[in-house]
Amino acid sequence: MLVTIKNFYNTCECTSMKMLKTTLADNYCGMSISLHFRAPSGLRAVRYIDVLEGGNAIDSYTRIPVDLDNLQSTHTQNA
Repeated sequence: MLVTIKNFYNTCECTSMKMLKTTLADNYCGMSISLHFRAPSGLRAVRYIDVLEGGNAIDSYTRIPVDLDNLQSTHTQNA
C-alpha cells in the first residue's frame, strides 16, 4: 500500500505500514498532516490527522483515534 504524507510543501511516500508508522513517529510528532492513499474503490482518499507521541494518530476534525493498520477500510466509516 502506497501512502503519501503531506505537510504543506513537504511530501514523503511510504510503501509499507511499518515505514508509515516509523516515519510518523520519527518526523511528524506533534504535527497535523494529510495522508493520501488509494481507497478500496480505486479513488484517491485523504485523511487529515494529528500525529501524537509514539506515532499514534487522531483524526484532525473528529479527534477519534485513527487505526493506521486499517487505514483503507476505516476511511469511509469515519468520514
